Amino acid sequence: MSHAEINTKKLYEELISEFRESPTAQAKYNEMFPCCELNWSKIYSLPFQVALDTYTGSFQFKPLNRILFTNTKLCKFGIVDSPLCTFCGKEDEIPEHSLALCCFSVPFWQEISSWLKQCYIHLGNDLTDQVNIIFGLIDIDDELSYYITL
Repeated sequence: MSHAEINTKKLYEELISEFRESPTAQAKYNEMFPCCELNWSKIYSLPFQVALDTYTGSFQFKPLNRILFTNTKLCKFGIVDSPLCTFCGKEDEIPEHSLALCCFSVPFWQEISSWLKQCYIHLGNDLTDQVNIIFGLIDIDDELSYYITL
């Protein structure tokens, strides 16, 4: 890097790059979904692009960082008696189960997909895919993205 190319922002980025670590949740999700190449910069920026209010954006932050307090975590803290799902009572309640795998959440996403189709918004099977439910639809075209954020 020549002296003409150096500025404080580039210098700061160079210095901090040695200390930067990926969040532990990111490593866990990469392990859970080895067949998917997850684009983390898009995944982390999505809540700021589509959330209409700060509450929704902050809620989306919680499963991404695996800090959603489900029965599994609450049971470890002694707050609830069982780690099982509040709705189905069959599996441990972890964020992925609650949001995408529970026999109560799967029909919910099917209904949302059906409603969107009635509104002439076709997403294919995207809302039945566990990765898209947890992280959001990150690879949709700009026109569709416009209609979803309305």
